[in-house]
Amino acid sequence: EEVASWIDKLSVTVEVIDSWAHVQSIWMQVEAVFTSQGHSNEALAAETKRFQKVDANFQRVVQRAHDNRNVVTCCATDQQLRSLLPQVTEQLELSKHSLSQHLESKRARFPRLGFLSN
Repeated sequence: EEVASWIDKLSVTVEVIDSWAHVQSIWMQVEAVFTSQGHSNEALAAETKRFQKVDANFQRVVQRAHDNRNVVTCCATDQQLRSLLPQVTEQLELSKHSLSQHLESKRARFPRLGFLSN
């Protein structure tokens, strides 16, 4: 019975860590664009606001993990952390998609930017 409990805890831990790695990957891709002071593009204003909210949620996730340094306890028993990660993932995916659409529209208007990747 104890072994089954540990198997459950460890499998939840793996799922949370995988989800976290995915969130962090997307966050690193879009963070520089949405936090830079150089752009005052109104087309990205709504997405910047969305990213700021998502960033605040992500920072809460990071803080919760920092406060509870036992990875199994943090991942397997913290329901708030487990519920925040899918929300953060969804919002970051939306921000990334909007950013990609914005870049595509710029590439269409300025063919010289075609060599830039997302």
